[in-house]
Amino acid sequence: MLYKYIKDHYKQAEPIFLSDLLRMNITEPDIKQQLKELCEKGLLQQYDEEVYFIPKKSKLNLAVGPNADMVARYRFISKGDNVDGFYAGSLCD
Repeated sequence: MLYKYIKDHYKQAEPIFLSDLLRMNITEPDIKQQLKELCEKGLLQQYDEEVYFIPKKSKLNLAVGPNADMVARYRFISKGDNVDGFYAGSLCD
């Protein structure tokens, strides 16, 4: 059930945050257990604590995931059409 939801709502190499999945009607321990099982089967990979992704195969048949900029952008700035923040400050010295 969880994997079907993830496949329907996320693209390959797109960050999946545990906090987003907790909005489903499944308890946190159950979600964590299902995520662990999906990682063991190779259907998901863990990027960082509470951040997962559907692996995308590269031309060299290696699993490719999100980069740090993408994870930060999805977490703090925007995901799709939903904008939650903005960049501020100097980006160069």
